[in-house]
Amino acid sequence: MDWQQSKITYTKGVKDMFGYTAKEFNMHRALNFIHPDDIQVVNRIIHGIVNYVVTTSLVSNKQYLNITFRALKKDGTYIKVLRQSSPYQMDVDGKFISNLAFFTDISFIKSNDNKVEWNVFSDDIDMSKFKEHIYKEFIGFFTPREMEIVYLIQNEFSNSKIASQLFISAHTVIAHRKNILKKSNCHNAKELLAFCKLNGIT
Repeated sequence: MDWQQSKITYTKGVKDMFGYTAKEFNMHRALNFIHPDDIQVVNRIIHGIVNYVVTTSLVSNKQYLNITFRALKKDGTYIKVLRQSSPYQMDVDGKFISNLAFFTDISFIKSNDNKVEWNVFSDDIDMSKFKEHIYKEFIGFFTPREMEIVYLIQNEFSNSKIASQLFISAHTVIAHRKNILKKSNCHNAKELLAFCKLNGIT
């Protein structure tokens, strides 16, 4: 993917895995064939990464991003994929130009876990500054009220205690919790807190 020209310059095996021809699998599709429940999180992560690498001089191209999500095939079905990406071209100043991405179908891993997960491996970048770029993308992910509830969940408040603390009904707390879990694609408080920690929300 050439980010400066906003186009995909090379594809191989896309038709076999996803059913799209090379012409159909353009930059727009590559960024939008993600499951609706995953796309908001995936796009925030990718946007933060691209913002970092296009503005930072990299010592080498030895950085790797692993991210999992559900991807839409041409036939309308979804498969769970692992996308492994690394810089492919850099200019003379070490600025990022393009990346190479490998997709692996991991649908064979039978699990009810559809959370988006990511990790970066690098010896060359300042990980604290890098993560700041990702974390900025998640500012506003939850509403201010949802954030209040997330912090109280983090402090092990029950629904009734949250309701009392925020002067709202327990029914309203339950509704907020459902929305919070849906947004983060989590099933329980433990998964939610792990999601928030991974993405710098708390």
